[in-house]
Amino acid sequence: MTSSSDEGETAVLSPGEAFAILGNETRITILQTLGDADGPLSFTEIRDRVGIRQGSQFNYHLDKLVGHFVRKTDDGYILRPAGERVVEAVLSGLVTDPVDVPPTPIDRTCPFCGETVLASYAAENLVLLCPGCSGRYALSDLTGLGFSPDEYGYLGRLPLPPAGVQNRSLEATWRAAWIWANLEFISMSAGVCPRCSGIPDYDIAVCDSHPAEGFCEDCGSRFAVIGEATCGTCNYVVRGQFSLFLMDALELLVFLASNDRNPVSPMDETPPKLNTVHAEYAEEVLSTEPFEARFTFTIGDDALTLTVDDDLTVVENTRHDPTESV
Repeated sequence: MTSSSDEGETAVLSPGEAFAILGNETRITILQTLGDADGPLSFTEIRDRVGIRQGSQFNYHLDKLVGHFVRKTDDGYILRPAGERVVEAVLSGLVTDPVDVPPTPIDRTCPFCGETVLASYAAENLVLLCPGCSGRYALSDLTGLGFSPDEYGYLGRLPLPPAGVQNRSLEATWRAAWIWANLEFISMSAGVCPRCSGIPDYDIAVCDSHPAEGFCEDCGSRFAVIGEATCGTCNYVVRGQFSLFLMDALELLVFLASNDRNPVSPMDETPPKLNTVHAEYAEEVLSTEPFEARFTFTIGDDALTLTVDDDLTVVENTRHDPTESV
């Protein structure tokens, strides 16, 4: 909600109203000008920096922003949080600077066949590909990006705004994407959308015909259990291996930390030690209606088995020797 003391302020804008207000270059420039300022700016200071001579024309555009995106104070105009987010999106390149990087080798090998992994940046995602095997997932959801299942196996993708590619080598971009995505996954698994702070809805899919090991042609994954979280507010979606939805589980965090795996910034080594834990685990489906399954994570001579129910709640956890069954 917003303060009723702001001149011209409206408490709520519909998505259509917000996009209509922002669909003007002058208004975006006003927001960027206020974002670059060290403090409040007067009407004249903003107009001079934006470069509009006619006061009435400038006043019209500024008035459209005051309320939801801009706050008018006794000292001048400043950005409201919604205006700050718009400026952040513009400066991060999400809406201004499309970047594409073709598949290029990075210092990582495929955990399934040992081939050198290729990284490609497209549509605000760092995509990981394998030229030697079917990878971890089916490529069906990446056909729009121009990747062919006949040419590459799909190992996954990491969300990263275009700003993350700027002034970084592809290797450094991959590391930045790992950190960025890891923090987003932790937030999503904890029930808070990292994009808008909304509440995610969760869904679990179980492949009934999954092989004991290897890639399954029926479900297009090496994992029998796939999770999906969708924000009910902004529609941001996270989908993939079930371990992504356990990243906030205290038992798993303690297990990782006690084995020298940093659960927040996982890029201590190449390849990242955390990735091998999150992406290479054993799964055992105990029931589908209601859902219940065991997931065993292993680090050296230490293992953790988590039993999870259909509410994504850990109902049982056991630390044990990897050679012992649970």
